[in-house]
Amino acid sequence: MSLRLSRLLLIAVVVSACGTKTNSDVCCIGAADCGQFGLEGDRPCGDGFTCVNNDCVVTSCETEGCPLEQPVCNVVSGQCEGCAGPDDCTANTATPVCNIESGVCVGCVTNMDCSDTTPICDDMQCRGCTDDVDCDSGACGDDGSCVAEANIAYVSRTGIDAAPCSRQAPCGQLQFARTTLGGERRHIVMFPGDYDQGAGFSGSADLPSMVVHGGGATLACSNCDDGMLNVSMELEIRHLGLANTNGIVMFASSTVALRDVRVRGRISNVGDLTIDDSHVDCANNLGIDNSGTLTVRRTEFVGGTSAIAAAGASLTNLENVLIHGMSDVGINILSGAGTVSFSTITNVGNSAVDARGVRCTETGGSRFRVQSSIIWAPQEPALPAVSYCRVEGSLAGPIQIVGDGNISSDPQLVNAAAGDLHISATSPAKDQAPQGPAIDFDGAPRPAGAAFDLGAYETQ
Repeated sequence: MSLRLSRLLLIAVVVSACGTKTNSDVCCIGAADCGQFGLEGDRPCGDGFTCVNNDCVVTSCETEGCPLEQPVCNVVSGQCEGCAGPDDCTANTATPVCNIESGVCVGCVTNMDCSDTTPICDDMQCRGCTDDVDCDSGACGDDGSCVAEANIAYVSRTGIDAAPCSRQAPCGQLQFARTTLGGERRHIVMFPGDYDQGAGFSGSADLPSMVVHGGGATLACSNCDDGMLNVSMELEIRHLGLANTNGIVMFASSTVALRDVRVRGRISNVGDLTIDDSHVDCANNLGIDNSGTLTVRRTEFVGGTSAIAAAGASLTNLENVLIHGMSDVGINILSGAGTVSFSTITNVGNSAVDARGVRCTETGGSRFRVQSSIIWAPQEPALPAVSYCRVEGSLAGPIQIVGDGNISSDPQLVNAAAGDLHISATSPAKDQAPQGPAIDFDGAPRPAGAAFDLGAYETQ
């Protein structure tokens, strides 16, 4: 007869003989557990003991379990110890790998411990890739997995154009690499270096979109007067320098995204162009002429005549953008709609009589808005910093702009002449906007104070 059954029989005898008398030799936790022994409340064990199957036994790792920091229970000593191998970490699926140096069960020690969907070991945990540099293949997929080399055409400055453009035998021309793509194979990875070539990218039924991973390379063209890149398919370009001061850097007539791209020259857009985290040197010219849809975030425009000119039925939206060092107006909205918000425009109109930071046409200006921005153009104090556009909750001056919540005080830029457009701690642009983007031009969180700062930077 088992000990537990014997106790239950003993209790039954005692209860029948003595009414409500309880058994003092058992431990129990909870009403259901204790009720079977005729006990109305918990009956815990004393210090150094743990209740196991209604018996008080000496507390040990067998009774209490072990933490991740010391996951192994030594049954001889009753103490928890560090792991010594993978078999010691099988109990928790989130931490299946033993870090031999620390004896702690972790998610991973190297990338080899991670899956295809979360291939990067970061701080002992597996995560998806967030950038091309995370991946040995040179290409991070949109889903956080690293793109397999079989789905990539590789290009080298010294490569030879022969299919399939593998990593071991890369091609030399982007245009040829495009011909080897199709289906799931829709990525081009460029090895570092300076390339002198142009390309035309058009889609097909088996390749409606593709991604060019620049890897820090620079693409220029010494004889591309009609345009270095002509794009009529869905295309994303990452981490690449693009330069063509002799003509147009890119003509985009489709959906195109530029991520961390350095541009020197002019882009012409009649499609849907998005630019993030980039730098545009307008190089004695116009930066972007837009007749389509243009979205720009956390990007700097310097030099040249103007950063952006919009015409036709265009839509131009800018956020966390820097524009400075233009010889003419910073943004010229000939027609179209859109918004520039949380941006800083200054040092414009340096060699022209028109010093305005943003110019809209008199008839169509109400369709373009300037919001929560700093437009500071003191070079020609007789002219307003913004003309005809709708200005709301911005610092625009020195001439006062009539509008909801506008101010015209000196924004106290740290060093505008040297290109440092951060605002000082005492700037009137601080804590002025009730809502805004989650981060600023630098990627720092917004807001840092009671409200959002105007312009592209948030004072931290």
